[in-house]
Parts: sequence; structure tokens; C-alpha cells
Amino acid sequence: ARLEAAIAALTDKPNKSDKDWRDLDRYSRNLAQLRKGDGRRAERVERERKSNEQPKDSWLFAYQRRFLEDKSLLRIVKKARQVGFTLMIAWEGLTDALNRGRDKSYISASFRQTRQINRYIKQIARNRYDMKLRGSEVIKLPNGAEINFFASNEATAQGVSGDVYFDEFSWLRRAREHYENAGAIATQKDYRITITSTPSVHS
Repeated sequence: ARLEAAIAALTDKPNKSDKDWRDLDRYSRNLAQLRKGDGRRAERVERERKSNEQPKDSWLFAYQRRFLEDKSLLRIVKKARQVGFTLMIAWEGLTDALNRGRDKSYISASFRQTRQINRYIKQIARNRYDMKLRGSEVIKLPNGAEINFFASNEATAQGVSGDVYFDEFSWLRRAREHYENAGAIATQKDYRITITSTPSVHS
């Protein structure tokens, strides 16, 4: 701000001396360097932000990258087995909960599946954030956000809000009721519902 004020004063000054012209040239070059440096810093901050928001590309397949870049409020993924989507929804949910403080709810067809997501989240927290998380049905994060885990019984998911992730949705009993309940959980207009599933005999 002081450089800009000095440049403005010299620019408006009538009958500039040689020293004024030299100072104006020097101030202008210094300001250009500062702005260039600010630009580089802004670029570096943006790169760091994106790095924190997405896993390293070295282990991302193209379909996983597309999934993470999809900001739709409703995402539906019909997947094959052992393609890494359970890990991806665990990673995305934890990262967003840490960065933005948004609560998450994971709903699966069995307690075994919810425990797998729970383990993934704890592993990611430990390996990426050096954070030891605790909890089976609910994980409470240091910033106050909560990650909830539900299996099968849609009635148990009452009374919570936030983004909703369905894992193996096609294998849920009374899937329609689960989906309607998810709409109640994600009541705010910017909350998201993500549905992933392998095919089942009912789908």
C-alpha cells in the first residue's frame, strides 16, 4: 500500500527530477515483484488446498478421480466388487468433515460393512492426519463434527443431519424407506446423498 501511494504521488508530481524518475522506476519494479510474489504464494496455497482435499494421484484411477470431482448433491454409483469405492467414500467423508465440520452418516446393509468403513476412516485419520480416532457407532472429530454409522434398521438413523453415504444400497432391506429417511437427514439444501452398490437380486 505504501509503495502504491508513493508511485501515485510521484506520478502526479509535476516537473519530476531525475531522482524522481529513478525512484518511480525502482518503486514500480519493486511493486511488480511483490505482486508476482503474491501470485506465486496464492498459487502455492491453492496447490496445498487441492492436495489436502484429494488423495495423491498416484493411487487414483480415473473413475475414482471423476467420483471425487463430482459435486452433485445426489450421486448414484453402480459398482463392481473390490474397486475401492468403500475406501473412497470413507476418505471423502472424513476429509470433508475435518475441513468443513459437516456431519456424516454411513448406512450399510450389515454391521460388518459399517465396521469396514469405520476402520477405513480410522486408518486414513492415522496415516494421513496423524490422528487417533475412537468410536464404533459414532466418531467425534476434534472440530465437533460427527461421523455416524448405521446398519439395516432405518429407524436408528433418526435425529441426525448431514451428508449421507449408502454403501451396498441394493442389499438393504426396505431400501425405499432408507432413501426417504436419508432425505430427512440431508434436509439442508447443500447436504449430499451418495449411493453406491453392487448389483443384487433385488436391483
